[in-house]
Amino acid sequence: MNRDISNYIVNGYHANTPVSEKANNAELIYRFALILDSYHPNYDFMNFQDALFLVCLNKIVQKIDYDTIKIFLDDKSFRSIEEFENFLHSISKENRQPPDTIQFEKDEELVCIAETELWVLCGGEFPYSDSYTVSFYTKEDMSEQMINACQVAFETEGTKIQDIIQASLVPINITFWKSIRNTIRSFF
Repeated sequence: MNRDISNYIVNGYHANTPVSEKANNAELIYRFALILDSYHPNYDFMNFQDALFLVCLNKIVQKIDYDTIKIFLDDKSFRSIEEFENFLHSISKENRQPPDTIQFEKDEELVCIAETELWVLCGGEFPYSDSYTVSFYTKEDMSEQMINACQVAFETEGTKIQDIIQASLVPINITFWKSIRNTIRSFF
C-alpha cells in the first residue's frame, strides 16, 4: 500500500456520525471532529498518530474554559494530559490508542466532552473510513478556534490537514423538535 496520509477536520455532523449521549444530555450540541488517518508508510499496523494528537489536544485545550480534565482509556483514568502522555510513552507504538473519553469541567459542570469514534478496521464512509476520529462537543460553536488550534498543531508536526469539511450544524438523526429546541437554546 502506498498512499499519502489523509487527516481531516469535520465541523458538524454527517448522517453516519454517532451522536454522543453524554454530550446530548449536557446540551453540548456543537461538534468538531479531528480525523486522523490510521495508515502510515513506516508501520504495518493501524497507527494512532499519538504525537500529532497530543500536539492538537494541547492546542485545543487552550481554547476551552475549564478547571478540571478527566481522561479515560479502557479501565484507566488520568487527571492531566501529561499523565496520559506519559502512559502512552510507556507502552509500545502498536498498542497506543486515543482516549475513549475526555471530559472538561468548569465549576463541576461539563463544558466539553471529547469521544473517540473507532472507525479503524471497520471501513465506514468518507472521511471516517479506517480512521481514529476524536469528536469534541461544546455548548457554543468553537469550530473556528479549534480549527485554528489544529492548523498550528499540524504545522508544528510538519504535516497537513487534507481538508476541512463543513457538515450539518445539528445531528441529522435527532428529532426535528429536539433540533429546534437546541437551536433556540444556542441563542440564549
